[in-house]
Amino acid sequence: MKKKFELNELSTMSAHQLANLYNQSIETEDKQTLHEIQKEFIQRGVDSSVLLNENKSCFFHRNKIYLQEQFKEKSSIALHFKQSTTKLDIKVKVVFVTEPIISLKSFIDTDPILLVFCHNHLQTHIDATGINLFVLGGFNDEGNFSSMSILNSTEKGSFALLSQARISLLMPAGSEKLKWDYLEI
Repeated sequence: MKKKFELNELSTMSAHQLANLYNQSIETEDKQTLHEIQKEFIQRGVDSSVLLNENKSCFFHRNKIYLQEQFKEKSSIALHFKQSTTKLDIKVKVVFVTEPIISLKSFIDTDPILLVFCHNHLQTHIDATGINLFVLGGFNDEGNFSSMSILNSTEKGSFALLSQARISLLMPAGSEKLKWDYLEI
């Protein structure tokens, strides 16, 4: 059973936690909590204008709230690199992950995949068994690059990693040679 929280605790929550609480409050139709979360985002200077009069699932990225429904099966993102003014525009498949344990094998596709973690756990347990010649880049709440894993699981047995990223980009190996800086949605 989920812990009941007090509205005065909203100020101690991360923006990621607030977005997840907003999504839970939509399901329970808790209008007071929805309103208080919107007020908290406004106090923090977070662009949450999409939430006004909307009761739809959202997520937080780079000081902005996005509605999950805005993202189609394939969406465009921009990957920026350090020491370069160029960016890489990428068509990605967007997957919203609500559980803290996932298997990447179920997501592998010909297109890069943007994994948006919509759970409140500190880490996501990622099973990468059998994934070869891919990279998994992690990004924090602010969209800044935070981790890179080169997935080259050629041996028998399982291969897993823990990630504190809030968004991850899974794509074929190659771009890791450039130093990733941040992700723009």
